[in-house]
Amino acid sequence: MFQERFKRGAFAASLVNPDVYASWQHDAREILGRTPGTLLVTEDDIGLRYEITPPSWAEKYVETIERGDVRGSSFIFRPTKEEWDETNADMPIRSVIEAELFEVSR
Repeated sequence: MFQERFKRGAFAASLVNPDVYASWQHDAREILGRTPGTLLVTEDDIGLRYEITPPSWAEKYVETIERGDVRGSSFIFRPTKEEWDETNADMPIRSVIEAELFEVSR
């Protein structure tokens, strides 16, 4: 177990020419969008943001999001530069300095 933090700008290099896709529940059979056409991924002062233009068959998912039933989000990445703070042996902290983004998921 460890806590994970992302430094501001951790995904900046990965977002220059991204090949990132969006899926439902990390299911590669349920692709909702892909950069650069139907998925926009950005990073701001708060963190990673994305906007999907979903296909028409995904209306059932859009409805659950709009109703507020789905509140979370997840992403798949690979850290390329990280630092560890193991001051607290019970709960070390990994700070991701730079990372490669592959997928965002609802």
